[in-house]
Amino acid sequence: MLANKKVRAVNINFNKLYLSKAKSAARKLSRIGSVLLVGVSGSLARGSAEESSDIDLFVVSRAGRIFTTRFLSKMILGRSARRNRDKKPAGKICLNYFLSEESLDFKPHNDYVVEDYKNAIILFTKGDIIDRLIKANKWLNPRFKLHKIICHSREGGNPLINRVDSRLRGNDTDKNGSDKRPLRNYKGEIRGDKGGTGSPYSLGNLLESALRHLQVRKIKRDPRTQKYPQKIVFSDLELRFHPPKGED
Repeated sequence: MLANKKVRAVNINFNKLYLSKAKSAARKLSRIGSVLLVGVSGSLARGSAEESSDIDLFVVSRAGRIFTTRFLSKMILGRSARRNRDKKPAGKICLNYFLSEESLDFKPHNDYVVEDYKNAIILFTKGDIIDRLIKANKWLNPRFKLHKIICHSREGGNPLINRVDSRLRGNDTDKNGSDKRPLRNYKGEIRGDKGGTGSPYSLGNLLESALRHLQVRKIKRDPRTQKYPQKIVFSDLELRFHPPKGED
């Protein structure tokens, strides 16, 4: 009985430690304009994280920016993000699931996904994306809810997030009164704002196309892609990387 209590205490400590790391990662990812939501799944969301656990995050991106979002997410997290070559992923951020706002239901519809996402924790969101995500995933459970631990909303009063958002959007004028709307439009194209993704030759679309080409080529070359086609999925609507444990 005493041994069980000690094990439970250790698990709780790692839950707190890894949740703190997840919150820090979510703050960084919130600076990416195309990121609409960041959540935690897996053992950490279930409250059963161990020392050897990694930190599973899922990210919802703006439509037409999923590959740009993945690229920037890995860049901004740097060494804290898990890499394929990592033999000891304990405490590393695992970016294993990206969803486009156009397709918000967790896939595939099976027991594994139910277990992984029914207790998902939302760390960052903006707009109505969290309500849309809940609506799209009622199949998990008729009473499905997403638990918000520390929900940074850009429509809220968080000064840090508001400052970051202001920089991403750009003000109409700078301190000298010069028009800064071209800069705002430029950043809007990268984020994927409505009206900024119309032309296939816009900067944002060209960047997305280039990053899609590079990432898809790398994913296809990975031997696990052929070995586990149902667990490694890549498209403009979702990027899912769930190979069996020990091979991820």
